[in-house]
Amino acid sequence: MHELKITEAVIEEIIAQAHSHDLKKIEKVVLSLGSEADFTEDEIKFCFETLVKGTSLEEVDLEFKEREGREGLIIESIEGER
Repeated sequence: MHELKITEAVIEEIIAQAHSHDLKKIEKVVLSLGSEADFTEDEIKFCFETLVKGTSLEEVDLEFKEREGREGLIIESIEGER
């Protein structure tokens, strides 16, 4: 299940970006997904929810935008408290 590895990498990057912007709590993450990607929004959402269960990211509002192309996931924005 390559979706799991991709989602793990995205979570690690979300945490790294949040730390670099001094966010103490992440409230919302917007991801864009290529319309021709090898995985779906539902698969990524399931993996995300599974991986963050019991962590500080469990309550994050996860949103998706669709864009053209095969390129996988891109972090569009991260919102939170400083």
